Amino acid sequence: MTLKLEKVSHQYKDHEALKSIDCELSPGIYGLLGPNGAGKSTLLRIMVDVIAPTSGQVLYNNRAITTLGAAYRDKLGYLPQDFHGYSQFTAEEFLKYVANLKGLDAKTARVRVKHVLALVGLTSVSRKKLKGYSGGMRRRVGIAQALLNNPKVLILDEPTAGLDPSERIRLRGILSQLAQDTIIILSTHIVSDIEYVADEVLLLKEGQLIGKASPRELLAKLDRQVWAVQVPHNELQTYTTAYPVSNLQLQKEHADIRIISHAKPHISAQQAEPRMEDLYVYYFGSGDTSNS
Repeated sequence: MTLKLEKVSHQYKDHEALKSIDCELSPGIYGLLGPNGAGKSTLLRIMVDVIAPTSGQVLYNNRAITTLGAAYRDKLGYLPQDFHGYSQFTAEEFLKYVANLKGLDAKTARVRVKHVLALVGLTSVSRKKLKGYSGGMRRRVGIAQALLNNPKVLILDEPTAGLDPSERIRLRGILSQLAQDTIIILSTHIVSDIEYVADEVLLLKEGQLIGKASPRELLAKLDRQVWAVQVPHNELQTYTTAYPVSNLQLQKEHADIRIISHAKPHISAQQAEPRMEDLYVYYFGSGDTSNS
């Protein structure tokens, strides 16, 4: 089973959102990583056939998804970034409604709804209306609806936004169980989730795919380039201006900072083990790597 992108480009009026993306995916978990505006959501929407690329094509098992149509969507699970659900439905009602839209028969729908509610930890509140759900609970309903038809291609746009740490761990466990025979694409700014669960990372910058490798391979490129440094407060700006900084903690007498640098940036600097936050800053610059 493969999902292949061939020269996929997309143009919004005078803005080229994607530029000739070539990529082949097989069962496993792929973390899609990039800053805001990189083209991640556009790429995901093309992969679920919500929008058509300006040029290029997406192939599922060597057949264009635009030709497969419903046959492809039957194998697809999708969580959009802006999922809300219907506030007047209970979680159980909403999932049964979605199951009907996906073409599941009544018996299968009952079994699958019960199963996915248990997976995301919502069984006890399944008959509570969505309008009474927190943002994190609604996100879990969104994850549940994406899993209803036992998809072979699962595409999740910011699935962990609003989830607490225990819920994020639960989701990582679900994805790991599915990854044996499912192509899973996970787009998130929470880079630690990608570090823990992804088999490979896709790096997207300014509409271009600039890297595709395992987290271990990508982090190896930062070997001996990550430094932990303590500097006085009055010198902090010098270092934050001169170097990419992946973490900063202000202490009473000094600041603890993590710096990306080929050379030792300070006489007291100590080499640190690279993390995904360092990788993000290395490729995309300083900014918010926790949420979007």
